Amino acid sequence: MSSLNAALRQETAFVSPAQPHQASALAPGWASHSTGASSVLYDFTLQGVGGALFLQDCVRGAQPERGIHWQIENSVSGALHLTEFTVHGGAAGPRTTVEVGFRLFPALAATGTPDGRLLLAGLLSNGYLLHTELHCSPSLDAVLSGLSADTLRPLDLTQPLASLGTPTSLTATPEAVLIGGSNGAVLCVPLSALSDCNASRCYELRDSSWALTKLIPGMLYRPRQPAALACVPVGLGSRQLLLVAYDDCMLRVYNISRRQQLGTLELDTPGAVHSSSSSGSASGGSGRHLKPTFFAAEAPAAAADAGATTSNGVTLVAQFEAADSARRYTFAYTLSASAAGRLSLSSPTALAVEDGGVVSEARVSGDTVWLLVKSQSRSKVLGYSRSAGTVVSSAVLAEAAGEHVGAAAAAASNGAEVDEELWEWLLAAFPTELSAEAQVCQQVLVPGQTCRASLRDALSYHGATLRPNDVDVAPPGVLRGWMQSAVMAIQRRTPTASPAECWQTFLSTYRAAWARRHPPLGLVLNRASPLWLGLARGGSVLAVLRRGTAVEALQGADVTGAGALELPPHLDAVHRCAAEAGALLGPLAGEGCLALLAAGVDPLERLLPRLSELWFGGPGAPGSMGAAGGGSVGGAPGGGRAAALTDSAREAQQRWRQRRQQLIIACGQRLGGLANPVASVQSYLGLLRLMGAQAAGELAAGAAHGSSAGALTPSRAAASFLISTCRQVSRAAAAAARDAALLLGLLVQQCGLGPVPLERGALGRLEAVLLPEACELLRRSALGLWLTGTSSSQDEATDMEPALSALRHLRLGPNSPAKRTHAEGPGAEAGAAGAEADAPSAASGDVSLAARLLPAFCSAYAGGRGGRLDLLTGAEAAGLLFTLHLQYGEQPSSSMAARVLQLGYQLFQAGEYGNLAELAALAGATGASEAGPQFLRGLGITCALALERQQQQGMRQLPGQPQGGAAAERRAERIGEAAGCFFRAAASLASEAGDTLRSILRDLRAELSGSSKQPEAGAADAVPSRSASARQPQRREVALLQLHFCEAVMQLFEREGAPEGAVLFAAAALEHLRAAYGHTAEAGAASASSRGAADSGADAAAPLLPGEEPLMRAAAAAAESQRAAREGRLWSNIYSYCVDLRQYERAYGALLANPLPAARLQSLRHLVHVLAQEGQLQTLCTLPFAGIAVLTPADAVASGAAANGGTRTVSLLSEALDLLHRRAHNCDLAESPQPYKVLYDFLVCRSDFKGAARAMAAYAWRLRAEAPGTEAAVSEALRAYDLAINCLSLLDPEDAWLDLTDTWVEKLTPRSHAHTGAALPGAPSGGAAGGAAGQARGAQGATVDVAPVATVKSLQRERTMLHYCALVAARVPGLEPMRQWDNEDAILRQLLLMGRYEGALALVADCYGGHGSEPWVRAMEAVVGALAAHCTRLQLQDGGVPTGGGPLPATDLFADDADSGAAASGLMTAGDAAVAGTLGGRAAPLWGKLRQLLAQVAATEQQSFTGVGGTGGGVSVSWLLRDAAAEAVLRTDPRVDLPQWLLDLFVASDLDAPAAMGSTACGPASLLGLYLRHDRLAAAVELVASQVEQWGRADVRLRRQHGAAWMPYPQLELLHTKLSIAQQLGQERSVALTAKLNAAMAAHLELVATDAERLQQKRPTGPPGGVDSHAGGPPLLTLGMGDSTMATPVTPLGGGLPVFGAAVFGAGIRLFG
Repeated sequence: MSSLNAALRQETAFVSPAQPHQASALAPGWASHSTGASSVLYDFTLQGVGGALFLQDCVRGAQPERGIHWQIENSVSGALHLTEFTVHGGAAGPRTTVEVGFRLFPALAATGTPDGRLLLAGLLSNGYLLHTELHCSPSLDAVLSGLSADTLRPLDLTQPLASLGTPTSLTATPEAVLIGGSNGAVLCVPLSALSDCNASRCYELRDSSWALTKLIPGMLYRPRQPAALACVPVGLGSRQLLLVAYDDCMLRVYNISRRQQLGTLELDTPGAVHSSSSSGSASGGSGRHLKPTFFAAEAPAAAADAGATTSNGVTLVAQFEAADSARRYTFAYTLSASAAGRLSLSSPTALAVEDGGVVSEARVSGDTVWLLVKSQSRSKVLGYSRSAGTVVSSAVLAEAAGEHVGAAAAAASNGAEVDEELWEWLLAAFPTELSAEAQVCQQVLVPGQTCRASLRDALSYHGATLRPNDVDVAPPGVLRGWMQSAVMAIQRRTPTASPAECWQTFLSTYRAAWARRHPPLGLVLNRASPLWLGLARGGSVLAVLRRGTAVEALQGADVTGAGALELPPHLDAVHRCAAEAGALLGPLAGEGCLALLAAGVDPLERLLPRLSELWFGGPGAPGSMGAAGGGSVGGAPGGGRAAALTDSAREAQQRWRQRRQQLIIACGQRLGGLANPVASVQSYLGLLRLMGAQAAGELAAGAAHGSSAGALTPSRAAASFLISTCRQVSRAAAAAARDAALLLGLLVQQCGLGPVPLERGALGRLEAVLLPEACELLRRSALGLWLTGTSSSQDEATDMEPALSALRHLRLGPNSPAKRTHAEGPGAEAGAAGAEADAPSAASGDVSLAARLLPAFCSAYAGGRGGRLDLLTGAEAAGLLFTLHLQYGEQPSSSMAARVLQLGYQLFQAGEYGNLAELAALAGATGASEAGPQFLRGLGITCALALERQQQQGMRQLPGQPQGGAAAERRAERIGEAAGCFFRAAASLASEAGDTLRSILRDLRAELSGSSKQPEAGAADAVPSRSASARQPQRREVALLQLHFCEAVMQLFEREGAPEGAVLFAAAALEHLRAAYGHTAEAGAASASSRGAADSGADAAAPLLPGEEPLMRAAAAAAESQRAAREGRLWSNIYSYCVDLRQYERAYGALLANPLPAARLQSLRHLVHVLAQEGQLQTLCTLPFAGIAVLTPADAVASGAAANGGTRTVSLLSEALDLLHRRAHNCDLAESPQPYKVLYDFLVCRSDFKGAARAMAAYAWRLRAEAPGTEAAVSEALRAYDLAINCLSLLDPEDAWLDLTDTWVEKLTPRSHAHTGAALPGAPSGGAAGGAAGQARGAQGATVDVAPVATVKSLQRERTMLHYCALVAARVPGLEPMRQWDNEDAILRQLLLMGRYEGALALVADCYGGHGSEPWVRAMEAVVGALAAHCTRLQLQDGGVPTGGGPLPATDLFADDADSGAAASGLMTAGDAAVAGTLGGRAAPLWGKLRQLLAQVAATEQQSFTGVGGTGGGVSVSWLLRDAAAEAVLRTDPRVDLPQWLLDLFVASDLDAPAAMGSTACGPASLLGLYLRHDRLAAAVELVASQVEQWGRADVRLRRQHGAAWMPYPQLELLHTKLSIAQQLGQERSVALTAKLNAAMAAHLELVATDAERLQQKRPTGPPGGVDSHAGGPPLLTLGMGDSTMATPVTPLGGGLPVFGAAVFGAGIRLFG
């Protein structure tokens, strides 16, 4: 029996329809109504026509595989669709549509031009001929690429066509385009007329009697001219002829080149009834009963079959219709030519076309005449014998295939309601595995075979509003959602219908839309391959009518009624019983069985018992309903449905039960009549299996014979053909095996053949042997169905054109696209280049898993050489071979579980991870428990988890969506489930059934490790021996095998992003490691020694040979080293997984348990880095980091440490600290968590405050050196300073310093940034302020710039400076506060200008050398003066006195400033200031602040007096500040009186050191100087008078003390002079003031004279008005000695009375100072 059956053809599409969004449209402007073209002359049919033509049939020398698919559609306008294709490559480009404003004649003329171009011509209904010429060079990628609107040219034929009547045919020859007319004439349009658009060159072909008919109309009168039915150009021998068939059954033959009629022949119709009508007899002619309706002619191609005979003539096929009975007769003729050239027709052969069949296409191939027949709205392709006229072959078209209509014809007698009830019962029996939705989607959404345009039509029919592109590019999941919406719309319209019925309605709508879009257009033959037969369909679909397999012939006979296999009687009896038993369940239930098989339902354990129950229970049986679960799922039958049945439905159920009973009896009679029924059933099952085995043998032999011609590498079209073939063959095999298994199940359940019981032995053989064998066939077939019907999980569009080479799809070549690879795992991202290259080639979801397995098929059967699969010759055998390869693999004897595992691993290698768990279920209930399916199921769950993780990473978290919770629990459950599968696989790994898994495990470990070599072959690959003498080595081999398995699964979990599972198998690997190598080092060394002896074949107890002991010890040491290295790797892996799981304490324990010191340190560094980076500071600070690591030189190099030639002990804590220091030193300042803060927290938790202060100081210095001067950066630096200062403050003062020579902070200290700040605008370059700043730097330079330590004071200075630099930065353009390390004077000046007195005080306190230093005093003078001036101006403004200048700024005296606390701790609070403000206006609280500040300074001096310059006895600081305040007030406005409290500071009595105006505080004298500088003469006179008066009331004993009578005589003289000048200027008041001054001075002199009376008695009297300077003894009232007298400005020396002042010459008294 041949593997391929020529009696049955199976339609298999290989050119898919082009996507509408990729089509291009051409609309020539001359072919529209708007251009003013001729009006419509003809009304052409609306019926769509089309076909396909090969270029080699038209153009000589063209490629034999290239062709054009064409289709004409007419509505109001016309459209010509053109699609170029190649047999091997499929569609060569997008579909091109020529749109014209008129209808097109339903034919396309095609021929070749003399210059080798292709001419296409079509006739418009306005009488124009549309034509174009296309280049057909083999170098062109696409012939239609040269087609454009400009190349579509018109030819006006309205005048030539006027004499033809209505056009009836259109064709072309190499000489002209021919148009047949209804008046019998044929218009010839020469090609030259098309070139120059000259219609005058056209001529007509007429028969030879035309002239006589015109001349003698009476003698040769005819009622009408016969119409030209068809014009067919043929080649007969070397002549090119034109056959014109007329509707009067006449055939005329013309020679176009000579314009000559060669003959007239009559088409005889033997067997057809002829009758002569009376009218015909009266007219003198024989009236013909038959009228030809179809005519075709073709010269048959050479047949490839050895026994075929081919005639030299032309085969004609004509169909006639009887006018009276409307019956049709079809005949085949042979047109031949004699040696003399005389033409003749052979006797016709009647072709047995069924009644009502209309022939629409006829092609001849060898001795077979192929007809495309349309009957009862269905199309058929039948092959007839040329000689006998009988059907010798038939084709199963897509309309009749079960996937499109469910093989309804096979069980039409059941009735629709019965079929639906049986189907719904099956749905209810398997509610989780099958639903109506799943079954319909499985039939519609077939990868690569779904017509999206038809699906869009079906969705639109049921109310969906979709754009065309939406359906064209949508993935299967989206399409399924739209289908669900459409079914819900159906349910709303028909509430009484069940969900299953609604889904079936949608399926019917889709099938109707598919039939409308893809009607059969014509048959296609290729002259290069006579056995090749194609079918052109609408929508640019081209299919191959391939020879079917024997299994398909068994099933196809029920559909076509022809092409059945001729089986022996005993096998035919079994087949008929099985087919009828399966047909009784109906097509819907049969489809449901196939869907259940593809879903992984075990046929033996679950499916067959339910089918038997349904078969015996039947529709409407209460028992069967209860068995289905007692409920209704998806519209399953129940009591309500049974009650709602109509009478016709009950009658249908009754007829079904009668048929079932008849079938039981018939099966009993057929099988009971056999000699050995059990053997017959076994032979039938062997026949089903034998066909596959025999075909595999033949195809393998053919492939080996043809391997020299090239490798088997499918192209795009060939790949589509292979996958479609596999699906069809698998479907047919599954249906046959399903029926056979059902028959066996019925026999087993009946325990007999009808009424005849079976023997126990026979029954046991049926149940134990034959039934499992049939179920095995079912599983194999379901495997092919599942692979071809499941979409790729990668959701990418694969371009099949580049030969589907193994290099490309296995991602091994340099030109491989950048896509996800199986080595990268499902979590990897697809490269942009690969996705961009593949995106336009196909819609998402149009690639099946079978397409992913094509590279493995090519590499297994092609030998790796170049070439391609020839669709014209070897495609059918390759399709069957591919089917067997998917079902059985390279080893047909392997079990189903092994094959499932092989396929799963191949899909895993191809990057298909989403369907592995479903594939594992196809192994069946028994096979699924084996090691291979369990491993595959675990692999699928693991990869699914990785895909889910990838999708979750790409999706944005929705508000309110839980982060963990149920999702985390579900993930944990699935990981546990996968781990359980892997552990069960490991348990049976060492069995003989685990050979395939061990082989795959070896490859998987090599891939996961990134190495091409096989790791550790031997123990991991061999099955452990079972002998008792080798029990110990066997345990070691098993342990090593399981160790390798656990390591591979661990790496797999790791790669797929599931550390929860990886840590489980890492721990399991440690257990197996201990079993394989021993538990301790000593035991390991001993066991290694014994293993070495055992492996060498020596007895371990035998004495060692000389020199063998060192070798054994070296081997033991190597084994122990290997064990330690392997254990260290496992502990390192456990550590990594625990870190990924955020189980840091467990990770810390894992690194401590690692026996490798280098790995321990490396893990420690990584753990510290991860904890710091993720902000796990509590864990980082609480881990003890106890222990040490002893590093050898090799370990030191491995761990990154410097090797010193010996062992080195490293503390884990010091290593952690070192890493934290390095992270902080090398970090980015924007990093979060900030490494400096992490280091600070770590050190603070370990009470290392100096280290914490160093970390924060370094952080602050780095911020000031690198960070921008933003507010956030300044705040961060200030906080770092605070933390550093606080940590140093916690230390003992003697230890509160930082070493600036430390390597971690040496390059960050302020010494590297000192004096780098830019000078501020307005900052003085000299003077008091500049000198103060310079002196401050000099006083503190030893700390900041020179000293190698940093103290609390220096850090506080830097902090304060930074704070107030940032405060004034907005006022000073270009100032960078982070880079300012000095320039205090400029900052102070800006603060005072801003009114920031508290800040100024804080700046002075921290940056000017401390209390009492000269810079500090000068800065305080500036602050006090500014504050006093501010108070004065504010008070004057409150009084309405203009002060000039800008508005006064708001001060910070009443704000709580944390940065001025130390400097202003004694000042009034904001609350007190507010109270004072209510009593004395706005200036009152400010005066209070100033008064309190001066009082605080005075109090500080009383506690520890230090004068200016830092030494005791100098000028009091409080005096200077007092003077500065008064000076500022008077400088603001000299008219202002000083506040009384300020005057009290000048004139307050000092009883301890009294003097006239020279008290200890020098207040009156200083005040007098201030008055004089500001011309306050009246106040000065009043001050002098009051002081003299006060001095006169003092105790005389005090006045007589040494130096008590001191007076500021130069100032008094200046006052007197100013009064004199004022008097001269006419100021009247100055006279009184002068008199008062003189009186005061006279009183003073008198008082002095009285107090110095005793001194005057001892000395001689000098000149009047003076004192003798030559008197002896020291003067009592002398303030100082002088060598000469000095004249006063008021009274010259020696002047007359009254005496204002006098001086003592030499050592005399200087009364004038």
